[in-house]
This record gives sequence, C-alpha cells and structure tokens, in this order.
Amino acid sequence: MDPISHAVIGRAAAASIGWTSGIHGSHGGQGRRGAHGMRGVAAASILGALSPDIDCVLMPVGWDVYLRAHVVGTHSMPGAILTGIGAAVLVRLVLRRSSLRQLIVPAVIAALSHLAADIVTGARLRPAWPLADTIVSLPLVAMGDPFTIAILAIGGLVMWRTRSSPPAARGTLAVLCLFLLVKGSMLTVVLMGGGPDRSAAAREPRIIEARWPSLRDWLIFERSGDQLRTWRVTAGGGKPALLLAVPAAQETDAPRSRRLTTVRNFLSVHELGLVTERVDTPGERLVLWSDIRFCRPMVQRTATAGAAPLQCALWFGGAFDRNGRPIRQEVRVGDWIQRRAVSSP
Repeated sequence: MDPISHAVIGRAAAASIGWTSGIHGSHGGQGRRGAHGMRGVAAASILGALSPDIDCVLMPVGWDVYLRAHVVGTHSMPGAILTGIGAAVLVRLVLRRSSLRQLIVPAVIAALSHLAADIVTGARLRPAWPLADTIVSLPLVAMGDPFTIAILAIGGLVMWRTRSSPPAARGTLAVLCLFLLVKGSMLTVVLMGGGPDRSAAAREPRIIEARWPSLRDWLIFERSGDQLRTWRVTAGGGKPALLLAVPAAQETDAPRSRRLTTVRNFLSVHELGLVTERVDTPGERLVLWSDIRFCRPMVQRTATAGAAPLQCALWFGGAFDRNGRPIRQEVRVGDWIQRRAVSSP
C-alpha cells in the first residue's frame, strides 16, 4: 500500500486495542507517571507502520537487490518485529520522557499491520522467512486502490478529530475489513468460474493481481508450456480477455546471463520470466530479463529494429562482448539505468 494508507492502518491497529496516549496511563493507578510513559505512542505506531519499507535504502545499490530483499528481510514477521522495535527506539531517543516499553508494543503491531496490508494488495511475501519460504498473497485490492484510499482517508480524519479513540480506530478497521470481504467474494467468483480455462494444460505458476482502478477486474498471469499469458477477468463479467501472450524463458535461454548477480536476484523472486537479446551498441550484446507482470505490448510506432517487442517497466541483465564475456551488469527501471561492475558468482 501507499505510505499514507500504511500509516492510518498502523495507527488504527494500535489504537483499536486502546494503545493510545492517555488511556493506558490512567490504568493500574499509574497516574501522572503513566501518562508521561504513553508519550510518543502515536509517533511510534505511525513510524512502526512505515518501518518495513526501510529496505528502500537498497534501491540505489540495485533494484534487483531491493526486490530480492523486499519479499523477505524487513517484510517477514521477524524483520517487521525488528523494524518496529527500531521505530520505538528512535521515538524514545527523541522523546526522552516516553517509555520504551510502552512504545514497543504499538510500534510492532503497526509494523506487522504493514505486512498484512501489503499481502491484501497482492504482494508476494514470505512472512515466515527464514523458518519457511512459503509465499503468501491475497490480491484483494491494487496498489493505490482509490476505494481503499477513500476509506482510510475518511477514517484517518475521524481518528484525528477524536484523538485516535479506540471506537474511531475500530470503526475504521471494521469498514476496511467489510470492503475487503466484498472484494474477497468477488475474487472467489473469479477463481471459481471467471478465470481462463485451465483444463487444457497444466498452467503454473499462476499469479493474480487486482487491476487498478477497477472494482471488479483482476489480472491473471500464467505460464502454459513455453508461453506466458496475461488475462483480464471481471467478477460476473463474462469471458476472460487475453491481453498478452509471449514466449517464456527456458532453461537454455541466455545461460551465460544467469551467472550475473542481477539475473540471479531476479530469478530468485520472479516465476514468470522472459528474456530478450539485442544490440544497442556495436560490439555489445545486451541480455535482459523481465517478468510478464511488468510488461505490456509495445506500441508499434515506437518500436525500432532490434528492440524488445514489449514495454517492460523493469529489466535485469547485462552487456556481453563478441566473445560472450560479460562487460557490465544493468538494471533498467523505466528510462533509468543502473550500471555496475560484473561480480563473481
């Protein structure tokens, strides 16, 4: 989800169980000392909700490194707990009269809510890593879904006006959960009857994402034999529409490029890979990998000789000389190109 949505959900999750400034402070006869101890709870829960995205510091190193770390690391439950504790410590350093013990709980709750929010937006996380490598995803809404943002914007305003009272926080989460239940019923319709026919061939892996900004549309990405396909399906909306079909990368495709760190990082977390080879500079052969989820058909009038047949937001690979020796590694994020030296396997 977007940062604002994460912040509202994290604050609501902590406040819904009464973890809000001034409430716990009056319990157990703590009085004035307890009230001081609850200073910074709002800041800790908001910062904790954002803390798993600290892995963004890896983006300048390489988007391949960032994406590999993103599905585990800070976006696993152990990682989120650690970043939540880190957020609490940071708030404690700024607000000296606050209680670290009182800050850790809301910060960790909010950090774990970040994982749940990412999962319902279709992120493919491995929350039990390093104990288990199981991928968890529940694609109910798209990233930046306008309906979700509207619910959280209204809820956040109510919480602000009521000083994050537990009833306001619970109401915000209840409305959000109700909306997600409706989306879940639509997704069930898609999975049980609205998707492409899978009886003709075993198609796996299969990845589903909610389509932005639609309320009833989903995208299904799948591998069928040597082909990758993208379908658009609508809950209760008739036959699926085939949007894209391209050759899937095979084990024998560009074997030398698989030794590049950029490609190894990419293949470790992307199941629907495709590969293209082209010449951009005389004497150099560029080998680039992407995932069908990042791609759409290239507009014909913009295509050039030797260019990839697709427009993909992300490419991972490198350049090779005439003898097949790697020259450099490349990651392309839109028009932005990250280059780095070839590293040893």
